Amino acid sequence: MRLMSFLYSQKSHKKDDMKHIKELQLLLSEYFNLSGHNLECLSFFVIGMFMVQTVNLAKLSKTFSTATKSESNYKRLQRFIRRLKFSDDALFLMISKVFNLTGPLTLCLDRTNWKFGKTHINYLVVSIAYKGIAIPFIWSLLPDKKRGSSDFNDRRNLFDRLLKFIDPTEIKVLLGDREFLSGDWAAYLKSKGIDFIMRAKENITTYHKGKTRSFNQVFSNLPTRKALHLKKRCVVGCDLYVSAKKLKSGELLILASNQKFAEVFDQYRIRWEIETLFSAVKKRGFDLEATHLTDPQRLSNLFFVVSIAFVWAYRQGDFIVKNKPVKLKNHGYPQHSIVRHGLDVVTKAISEIVCNSRKIIASIRLVFKLNISKNTTAKLLGVL
Repeated sequence: MRLMSFLYSQKSHKKDDMKHIKELQLLLSEYFNLSGHNLECLSFFVIGMFMVQTVNLAKLSKTFSTATKSESNYKRLQRFIRRLKFSDDALFLMISKVFNLTGPLTLCLDRTNWKFGKTHINYLVVSIAYKGIAIPFIWSLLPDKKRGSSDFNDRRNLFDRLLKFIDPTEIKVLLGDREFLSGDWAAYLKSKGIDFIMRAKENITTYHKGKTRSFNQVFSNLPTRKALHLKKRCVVGCDLYVSAKKLKSGELLILASNQKFAEVFDQYRIRWEIETLFSAVKKRGFDLEATHLTDPQRLSNLFFVVSIAFVWAYRQGDFIVKNKPVKLKNHGYPQHSIVRHGLDVVTKAISEIVCNSRKIIASIRLVFKLNISKNTTAKLLGVL
């Protein structure tokens, strides 16, 4: 009898260990059209990243709460990342619902790159600005660019995909750094009805009233910390508005846009959110650069999984901060970002699964379950 009782308790305990996986698998199935097997592996993958805070497959293979050997789990993860098929619009729809996004979106365009061995890994990413840290929703790999800039075809191909599920009227403005101001790219955005603000290099020439001058010449006498807004003029072959400000360092911050934006410098400052995104998915979050993958499609699939984990951490932190505002340090900023708060809460909840799975299930439902009432939200937050 004692043996039977022990075996029953072990079986019951194993079911409890899988509750959070089943819950996440069930809710992710509402967003992504994947097989049950792939949804289960995706759930293990995401949960594992919170546990070890890395995308290293060898380490992730040890986090599966099953009796399967780590070697088998490792091979399963390899197959999953190799065969995964996901849709851009499904991820965007999940993000829109999870964060309850409404109104025109401010988008940020940028690249992140690093080197593994002799292979250059180069992502071109479009993200949604949101509360200080942007949310990634579509990207492409640039395997032929090494550490160089993206070109017009790279951007056009990415935005051709994006515009299949986002209407230009849903985009408030697209923000980009100096790499992204070119004549063909500005013309493309204007033809699609996408407003933009791009930083310009100081040596770009402008044509106005029969004179051709570089921005260095135009703004040579601009006092430090003073701003100057110019009327439309020809820049990179397009008629654009230009604003400039001389920074304390002496460097010129020059912005070119197709519309006359109020507070254009404040608008452009939002672009920094994509830099904080890259930081959050790298060393300060899920250690994206720790991957040993080099194949572009597998790297793209990996970023999809990282994006789901990032969304979970971000939205969880969003709920926590709304429910209990964090104290600011003397410099006026909180000690940890919203994403870090969420990541810590989810990781702590996972660590308590052995004792009680209620916390992690509460977090999963809070973030991914749709149309929950304010009363239920309060109860779930109470569990956490």
